[in-house]
Amino acid sequence: MLLGQPLSAVVAAAAIVAAASALQATIGFGLALLAIPLLHLSGFAPPEAIAISSSAMLVQMANGVLRLRAWVRPQELLWPLAVVMAALVAGVLALRAVVAVRPELARQAAGAVVLLALLALALRRPAPRRRVAAPWTVLAMGASGLLAGSTGMGGAPLALWTYAHRWPPERVRATIWTIALPATAMLLGLLAVTFGASVIRALGLAALLSPCALAGSNAGLALARRLPAVRLRAAAFAALAALGASAIIRPLL
Repeated sequence: MLLGQPLSAVVAAAAIVAAASALQATIGFGLALLAIPLLHLSGFAPPEAIAISSSAMLVQMANGVLRLRAWVRPQELLWPLAVVMAALVAGVLALRAVVAVRPELARQAAGAVVLLALLALALRRPAPRRRVAAPWTVLAMGASGLLAGSTGMGGAPLALWTYAHRWPPERVRATIWTIALPATAMLLGLLAVTFGASVIRALGLAALLSPCALAGSNAGLALARRLPAVRLRAAAFAALAALGASAIIRPLL
């Protein structure tokens, strides 16, 4: 046993974190979409899976914000971030209620979010504009925080909101990471307070697995330079869709 988990689960988590980090580095998204369903299948409870996945994302996002800091506009992002954080609290409370009654429902919800996120990212073609209206911003940030708190996968609404702006790619990425970085740190704190020792042990395990995340990220960057982006994206979408469907169907069998 290591930090409350059998060694087989620890080995599985190391491989999952590496693979999910590689996917994120290769196509620009997908770490949580891949890691959380696989961590569920490996025996981790939903809060533990969210903690491990979110910890892996923290390192990548911090590095991204540092590299693209010239594109960050913090004064414009304070109130959207406040909406995300408020919704995070509601999401974590929803997760606690579901886990207390039926943990399998949380796993099925994660699968549904994977499929819906893939659909949204595949179809999204918002007309770029200089500024998105406040009601749409509240809706996107609220949905992002609620999904992040309840399933660990709140990236799609945030991405759609940034894509709707007439911004260069660097500012889009910098904005996503600038909002998601403090929100993810807050999420980890909320999970630790709400679920206690099991999440704290999961955070310790995530720290031990951070070299796997770094190795996977480096491998993904190397792969992205060698293979066509369109083929990589199509293969990733197919694999993630299969995982999402499996998460929904498996508890019913």
